[in-house]
Amino acid sequence: MNPSRRLLVSALTVLVFLLTVTGPAPVVAADTPFTDDRVTTPGTAPSSSSPATTVGKAAAPERGDLGGWLDKGRNLWDRATGKGRSLWDKATGKVKGLWDKAGTLWDDAKKYAGEVLNLPGWISQGHLSEDRLRDLVALAKAHPERAWPAGRDIALARNAHRTNTIAEMTAALTGDYDWLECDVRLEGPLRDHLPIPGARRPITAHDSFQTNGMLFEDWVTIAKASGKGLKLDFKSSAAIDQCIAILQKAGVDEGKLIMNIGVPDPPADTGDKPGDLRYKPLTDGRLTAIRRAFPGCTINLSPGAAATPDGTYSAAQVDQMIRYARGAGRPVMFPLRAECVTREIVQALRPFGKVAIWNSPSTYDPADVAAEIAKFRGWGVDGMIDIMSAH
Repeated sequence: MNPSRRLLVSALTVLVFLLTVTGPAPVVAADTPFTDDRVTTPGTAPSSSSPATTVGKAAAPERGDLGGWLDKGRNLWDRATGKGRSLWDKATGKVKGLWDKAGTLWDDAKKYAGEVLNLPGWISQGHLSEDRLRDLVALAKAHPERAWPAGRDIALARNAHRTNTIAEMTAALTGDYDWLECDVRLEGPLRDHLPIPGARRPITAHDSFQTNGMLFEDWVTIAKASGKGLKLDFKSSAAIDQCIAILQKAGVDEGKLIMNIGVPDPPADTGDKPGDLRYKPLTDGRLTAIRRAFPGCTINLSPGAAATPDGTYSAAQVDQMIRYARGAGRPVMFPLRAECVTREIVQALRPFGKVAIWNSPSTYDPADVAAEIAKFRGWGVDGMIDIMSAH
């Protein structure tokens, strides 16, 4: 107990003790007239016309009065200690909140430091060491029962949403997943801004500033050895041609391959009437390159951000996705953000390809993932569902 609280307790203890010992002061009733004390001589009786009052000390307090003082003391004690506890709880709560925030900031700092402190990677990404690559390939082969057989219904897929770094890949290879997803862009973030000579190779990195990923060539070596499905999300279209060449050289089965490209926002002129945009001619070199190299590869047609006030995809965005599906040819899949989709959107897209659902816990974080998946299946979602939760 701290000194201030000890002093308060001592003072209250003394107060209660004094009140208990002395009792309350006598109270004269308001309707009793005051009379002088009469003194009588020994052997004589007081006059009947002048009643005397007895001289002496005040009567002892009633037992009920003592209990009342004890109750008051106890109430004072409860109020004092209650306020002390309340202040203590508030203080400790604030300290804990600050500590938790500091811990979160520290974790974020370590995370981002790890992403950017591979300094050579700001210009050129290095290959994994032979030992590291060998260990990861061995880990990839350790669970053949988690391989993805070509031809299996994609609705059954269990996708490891991010495998860009060694740590993420290791977690995916030891987890219960049968698909591995990476984000692909070109190496050397500084080369986006400085005229540094030399060809830029594809790497696995979600954000442009990340340098802790792998060369895509190393990633493919590990992923293919696992027998799992390979899912590529192109953050830079400039990486597509090199990735196709690497995949072909590695002999990746197109039945185990999904390539994700972004669908641009609908043009300002969507046609004279609703639905006209679906039939507008389309030329997109990305679709042509992928389909020429891997006719059986699933092309993911990923829309941009939701464009309606209520946060769902607009009718024009749905038409634009259908337009791209017609241009790409099957198989295609529409990966839709969980918070932006409705039952009606699912039903509109289903005739043109598989409908998939994904989320980011920072914007959509369901507490019950199983219930969420069941809801989307009930809407008619028939593709990969990749729901993550921070709970």
